[in-house]
Amino acid sequence: MKVPVPFMSSNDGLSEDTIKYIKDNNIGQLMEYLLRGIITEKPAKPLRYVHELTASSLPPRLALAGPPASGKGTQAGYICSYYKRTTGKKPVHVSSGDLLRAEVAEGTHLGKIAEDYMQRGELVPDSLIISIIRGRLTKEDAVMNGWLLDGFPRNRSQAIALDAAGLTPRILMVLDTPDEVLFERVEGRRTDPLTGTIYHLKYNPPPEDDTALLERLQHRDDDTREVLGPRLDGYHSMVNDLLDYYGSIMYHVDANRPMSVITKDITEYLQNHDIM
Repeated sequence: MKVPVPFMSSNDGLSEDTIKYIKDNNIGQLMEYLLRGIITEKPAKPLRYVHELTASSLPPRLALAGPPASGKGTQAGYICSYYKRTTGKKPVHVSSGDLLRAEVAEGTHLGKIAEDYMQRGELVPDSLIISIIRGRLTKEDAVMNGWLLDGFPRNRSQAIALDAAGLTPRILMVLDTPDEVLFERVEGRRTDPLTGTIYHLKYNPPPEDDTALLERLQHRDDDTREVLGPRLDGYHSMVNDLLDYYGSIMYHVDANRPMSVITKDITEYLQNHDIM
């Protein structure tokens, strides 16, 4: 649902100062967010709805997209910690994969249904994933502190389902990274099975003098070019429709830079656009 914002579709009749103001203050994104809320909620009194929506500080509703190995999980952790430091409230970090595995491990009703699909080697339907995510995002901690979706939605149909559930993110942050950089990242990635710490042989090497650590480091079976290639193909085949759907509530980030620089850019953007 790419919501049209009339004055953003044409610059006819607008002064240069007005156009600059609109761009500098991200007015298009703000208007699209409000319109999405009205269309989704269908309030009986739209003006009162908008007033109440803008009169109070809203918990952050964020989504983070990007190809495999682009650093989504790392950035999600940094962003949530940033909100904790600056507002005192830490958004709930929601990874659809982790959430699905937790439901299966706990033997919940939805988890058992998902497990049936997984045991048959079939993809878990979007409708089931949405139900699991909706259940998590409507818990008290997520309602009060906000949430950050890590790697979800992945496609247009999932985005539509989120909107229908009244769970539209205020911003979709997209980590853009060249494929060759991603291949290099996974091929050099090593994990310490004892602590869960992730190293990279080139960019974040383990201490050379820690022999025990060096001996126990593991290279995941799926951290190979052969496995990553098809996953990247799948991402690229779906991402354009997803980005088109979200329109102006989207922020592209150059993720081919040091993690600290990426985090600084993202948090400054969130602060400058009052997504707090």
